[in-house]
Amino acid sequence: MPNRANYRDKTVQEHADATLITVGKVSTIVGGSTAFVGGLSASDLAAFAGIAGMIVGLLIQWYYTRRKDRREAARDAERGQREAAEHAARMEGYRNGRHD
Repeated sequence: MPNRANYRDKTVQEHADATLITVGKVSTIVGGSTAFVGGLSASDLAAFAGIAGMIVGLLIQWYYTRRKDRREAARDAERGQREAAEHAARMEGYRNGRHD
């Protein structure tokens, strides 16, 4: 029969190891982030903010230009259908002898 105390010690040790691994990962990420941000000057941060703003502006412009192009394509298709129907009606009128 397994020793219950030994089993409990093993479980506690596994949980402690898992907790310390997580703490190690978090401290590595926080430490690296702090070193990176701490190493940046105000002008570096402003440059990164400017780049981020440029990317956001580019994405907004792309999105709304795409919407505009879709609207114009739909409007052009409707106009083409309307003009084709008008042309067919005019041709039918010419065939029937009515000249407007």
